[in-house]
Amino acid sequence: QQNSTPLNGEVPEFETNTAADLKYTKKMGNASSGSVSLVVHPPDDPLHPGYYVAGKKLRGVVYAQSLRDDLPADSRMELYLTGKEDVKVRYEETEYYTDSDGERQSRTHTRYAYSTRDIVRITVPIASDVTNGYVGRYEYPFEIELPFNLPTSMDHQGYSEYCRIVYKVKLKLGGSWFNNHSQEYIIPVMMFPMPVAPVPYNLQPFAEKVKFCCCFNSGNITFGVSIDDTRVARQDRMNISFACYNESTAEIEFVSAKISEKVRWYAHGHSSSSTTILVNRNFQRTERMDKLSKSEVKRRRDSDSSNASHQRNMAQSRLREIFDAIKTSENMVTLFIPQSAHHTYSGQCCEVKHTLTIQIKTAFGVSNPTIRIPIQIGAASERQLDAPAPSAPPSQWNMAEPEPDVTVSAPPLPAPSAPPLGWESEVVVPAIVIPSSNDVYFGEVVETDGHETDQPVVPVVPVVPTPVIVPSNEPSLQRLIDELKLAVSASSYVKRKIADQVWKDQVFSTLTPQQFVKIIRATAIEFDQTEVAEAIAPAVDQFTCQYIIATIRAVSDWMRVTMVNRLLSHTVDLATNSETILAELSDWEKLSTEREFEVCLLQH
Repeated sequence: QQNSTPLNGEVPEFETNTAADLKYTKKMGNASSGSVSLVVHPPDDPLHPGYYVAGKKLRGVVYAQSLRDDLPADSRMELYLTGKEDVKVRYEETEYYTDSDGERQSRTHTRYAYSTRDIVRITVPIASDVTNGYVGRYEYPFEIELPFNLPTSMDHQGYSEYCRIVYKVKLKLGGSWFNNHSQEYIIPVMMFPMPVAPVPYNLQPFAEKVKFCCCFNSGNITFGVSIDDTRVARQDRMNISFACYNESTAEIEFVSAKISEKVRWYAHGHSSSSTTILVNRNFQRTERMDKLSKSEVKRRRDSDSSNASHQRNMAQSRLREIFDAIKTSENMVTLFIPQSAHHTYSGQCCEVKHTLTIQIKTAFGVSNPTIRIPIQIGAASERQLDAPAPSAPPSQWNMAEPEPDVTVSAPPLPAPSAPPLGWESEVVVPAIVIPSSNDVYFGEVVETDGHETDQPVVPVVPVVPTPVIVPSNEPSLQRLIDELKLAVSASSYVKRKIADQVWKDQVFSTLTPQQFVKIIRATAIEFDQTEVAEAIAPAVDQFTCQYIIATIRAVSDWMRVTMVNRLLSHTVDLATNSETILAELSDWEKLSTEREFEVCLLQH
């Protein structure tokens, strides 16, 4: 804080002492008119060291020294917490022209498109001329509870391109004297930890025709896959069980499991993407992978076509054999998620998707049966960090391929929260506490264009960020659905709403099966759908079997078994209407849920 009239045309400047200590100094002759220093306490979450975790508190102190008591009336000091998506897309533009000979020519120019979207913007008023206008030293402690819905910080670089999720803390000195001078630095943020309950994958095994040269039928390969949890964290492990029945003349060379990461970002109608293989492993060979002779394939085909009953029995037998092999983890690989992996995210300017691909590699010229399974990589829960090693013997881990060496730099740690050297406060202001809100600010996408430069073209008219959803506490089903579509942690969002008795009474308790399904479909991240459904089910006054039927008709095939297993215990009429659910299930789904039905029926 300083005199309203700068001398000698000097401009106020910030001296950066450390990454977390910003000090403002304005010289007046040989005397300083005052200083401001921002100190943010280091993050202290033991599960995610080096990160400020969504849903937890960010604390700090602003130290201010004023040597003048004649501040202008419009003087103010504010602190901002901001977070945004920020992307740059490189693209080529072709220009057509006519040369001096009258010939039509073309030339290509490199262009850049930029796009940003505010995720969160929190303003913390620190001081003004009204609250402080006297000579002295002041401490302004602050505490911000980070919204639980924030995505993890990210910085993905391409060739002259980038895709970022960036959070900053900014100290701003406003008013006619200070000329809105500010200083900022980046803070690393981690998303709210994923729910503890696993989301397994249990899709019914299926027979895929194997073709030679794209047209000649070589028989069928029936295979199934089971995953203990499709939701994993960095440095976590994913256990995948595989079983197959080769009824073709094709030689199976190997069966691989790989996890890929695809980052895609958008700006001004253009897009860029990059795909990385995070980890790749092969399953062991088993006897069921051996090929059949042509005569044996023909014999089985003729036998099945002449006897429908025999065909059904054989299909049931193979199904049970594959089911038992998967459940006993007869052939399992363990994939380790590298620290370098980004977190799964779906935003307006960028998205990160992760896919597990299981491929049966056959000989040259023969089709390769393949299945692709979406997975989620996110912030670890306590269960994932404390998870024991898999129970399968080391011989089944198949660690022939070494784990790739990955060097990852830790996020920058703020400096310890110490006051400036020689500081002795005269006034300590009560702490400014900013509680979190269930309504996270989401801005509209702002797009600009550029040329062969790294800087975006700034619009002539300043763009004022506009919320996509105007915050409101009025309970309504539509409000819930709109916000769920943007939620990073949908299950946490829903649980907070249910904990609000007004929301519970006016929205959740009276949901119909159709409205229940609308909420599930609005959950943008598919892996959160089971948690959302399981959280809402007890809040519904009469949760019947019809809710489960409506749900499994609406979700992806691989989610059906998990939904049934998680919702059965919440039904009020299972004893009389369990058959209505069973009628919706395939033979494989009945096998996968029979144990849960037995337990829940005994309880009813």
